[in-house]
Amino acid sequence: MNIKEKLKNIGWTIAGFVLLVVFNLILLFFIKGGVWLSAEVYPWLVTILDFSIFISLFILSPLSFFKKTRGISGVGLVYLSYVFGITLWVWSFLLTYNLWGVIALVIGLFFLGLGVIPIALLATIFNGEWSELGNLILSIVMTFGTRFLGMSIVAKHEEQKESSQWTKTSELDIEEVSVNKHLADTDSMIICPYCGEQIKEEAIKCKHCRKWLKDTA
Repeated sequence: MNIKEKLKNIGWTIAGFVLLVVFNLILLFFIKGGVWLSAEVYPWLVTILDFSIFISLFILSPLSFFKKTRGISGVGLVYLSYVFGITLWVWSFLLTYNLWGVIALVIGLFFLGLGVIPIALLATIFNGEWSELGNLILSIVMTFGTRFLGMSIVAKHEEQKESSQWTKTSELDIEEVSVNKHLADTDSMIICPYCGEQIKEEAIKCKHCRKWLKDTA
């Protein structure tokens, strides 16, 4: 290998090292910015979370017992579950950073961002933060429990709606048959020329005025 090739390889090595450093600095910048932003947003999220819990417990849940408002209740609970989920994620983000630092946070973010939550659980266990662990578990149950409940209510509402539409269709079909039968019966009736009452077309004698309608001879 000549000197020119050696210098070229050294140049590529230095360039790769520089790019790695730049990438790490950018990643660190975004993580630090994300931590700062999460810390700023989290108090607002807690306020929204408390309000959302109140709505889900005292407004949407009671509405699920009434047929007309059941669909609204289910959809509302599904939307609120995402509020719970966002708050859980931001809280897990901050816990992971505070307990295990940047490296653990990067590992969690590489798993589509969802790895932050299980890493936060592990961090609270290994650091003996049992109250934080309990709150994390409660938040997870609340997030997915509310979403599952809302989706179940929506599914039940759709089933009842389809059943109601089928019942109405059946009633309309029965009514149509009855009307058609009545029309058929009406078509076979004639007016008595003597008393004006309706009688069957094939009648020989009017049952009302007792007049003969047809010659029987």
